[in-house]
Amino acid sequence: MVTNKIQLKMNEVTTQQTHLYASLGAITFYESYAQFNSETNMIEYINKSFFYNQLQSDIEANVGSYFIFWENETPIGYAKVNYTIYPDCAPTLVGNIAEIQRIYLLKSAQKKGIGGVAFNEIINYLITKKIDYLWLGVWKNNANAIEFYHKMNMKIIGERIFELGTQVYDDYIFGLSISQS
Repeated sequence: MVTNKIQLKMNEVTTQQTHLYASLGAITFYESYAQFNSETNMIEYINKSFFYNQLQSDIEANVGSYFIFWENETPIGYAKVNYTIYPDCAPTLVGNIAEIQRIYLLKSAQKKGIGGVAFNEIINYLITKKIDYLWLGVWKNNANAIEFYHKMNMKIIGERIFELGTQVYDDYIFGLSISQS
């Protein structure tokens, strides 16, 4: 476990923590997007994206890296990193690339500086994995996330479409070089 001055701990998810990870995923996604989507779309997405058996299988097979963030022994967020997906909008990227597919904190943990610490912990982890470049997608109407990733020195490198049930959203793709060479 990694510890820092904000008292945030981050651990890679064990198979025994799959239920906790799935619960954090469902709660934080619902908190973030329920007001913008139909209940049907939200339930369908959460059931698909945070389905216990699929998550358990992915964690056991090392399909990406899964993390839980803790504050004072209380789980407050999670992240998922993929290593094999390149953004279609940036085909010229080379080297070892990672996508932060998901990084969320519970609403009660937001606006306290924890997000920046969590993001930097992921960066430090990726550096140990010899990752050169990091990317992620952000909904164009999510002003808080856009501001946050700009503060984290990320740049918009493209755009993509994100589908959530019957809704279609426009995302920015943010990128960041993290190579230490």
